[in-house]
Amino acid sequence: MNLSDIDLINISQFLISIMMVVVFILAWRIVEQKKYVLYWAIFYAFAALNGILNATSDVFPDRNVYWVVVNACSLVTQLLALGGFRSRAGKAPFPIFLVGYFVVVELLVIYFTMINPHMGLRMVFIPYSGALTVVLIAVQIIQVNRPLRTAEKSAAFVFVLYSLVQLSAGTLALLQGAARNEHYLSLYSQVNFLFMPAFFTGLGLFTLLILVDDLASKLKQQVITDYLTGLLNRRGFKQKADALIQQQSRTGVSLAVIVADIDRFKSINDQYGHQVGDEVLQHVSKWMHRLLLPPAVMGRTGGEEFAAVVPAANIDAAWQLAEHLRQQLSQQSRNTNPDLHITGSFGVAMVQDSLEQALIQADQAMYQAKAEGRNRVVVGDH
Repeated sequence: MNLSDIDLINISQFLISIMMVVVFILAWRIVEQKKYVLYWAIFYAFAALNGILNATSDVFPDRNVYWVVVNACSLVTQLLALGGFRSRAGKAPFPIFLVGYFVVVELLVIYFTMINPHMGLRMVFIPYSGALTVVLIAVQIIQVNRPLRTAEKSAAFVFVLYSLVQLSAGTLALLQGAARNEHYLSLYSQVNFLFMPAFFTGLGLFTLLILVDDLASKLKQQVITDYLTGLLNRRGFKQKADALIQQQSRTGVSLAVIVADIDRFKSINDQYGHQVGDEVLQHVSKWMHRLLLPPAVMGRTGGEEFAAVVPAANIDAAWQLAEHLRQQLSQQSRNTNPDLHITGSFGVAMVQDSLEQALIQADQAMYQAKAEGRNRVVVGDH
């Protein structure tokens, strides 16, 4: 059996796809057990099927049946790829309108293949749909409420380039008109089989890169996050607070440090148990974080100690904010669990020379508040 160059390319696509299936299944098991990783694995399974169908097209007794089947397989791969990235973005992977769109495209392929044959139209829908799909994938990648990471920028760029290749292939197919045109068909095949394998492989690699980058970002976030409250831990608080101080120093905005410690927290643990103590910490962190609006930075810096860096025009403004927090803490305690009667001691200091110095002053002021009877705000030396 003699294999053409196109057959060899299709077999290569099959082998690459099988390897990518294995890679994504392993990634799902080892790296990140998310549904979208499985969607990408299934995507490559259908891509493998597509490759083997193209390589064995001669086994189909009817060429039109082959064309309808292989295009349906291509549309399923497009749906799975887009659905995976939609799932990664926190959206429904396969909403009705999206599935309906791909069904309509397949019906158009069937119509212009079997009912009203038209060479250009029967070939144009899959590459044009592919171009739209990868553009939508790029949109899903860049639509995030945070700065784009390098892997995301790179992947979105490659997806857009791939869409241009798909558009070119589709346009060359369409230029054939109703009947087969060897010139445009040859150009279509050259574009399709010269660029597609490289981009196909590249898209898989960049998708893997995004997956690894997601995991790395998650691990970095875990390192600076307190597992119990979800706030920044001491390390994370210092990192973010230092960054805020550097940023605000360029704009001339004054900042203050507020340190808060829950009064008699050990007694709560001893009397009600550590589970109740953990719930108290979660409750306090939740409402304090809600009251401190951006660009304030807040973290849990000790067992029952919290710290925040907040914009404040002067020490009086900082004291007023801390006093508001103290009053709200007591009020929230009475509303949710009056038996516990949670209160806090607060220390306040302006950021002048450094974060460390301000933290020391605020911490000393907080201990002075405890020594003076607790449940009060004391201003540090300034």
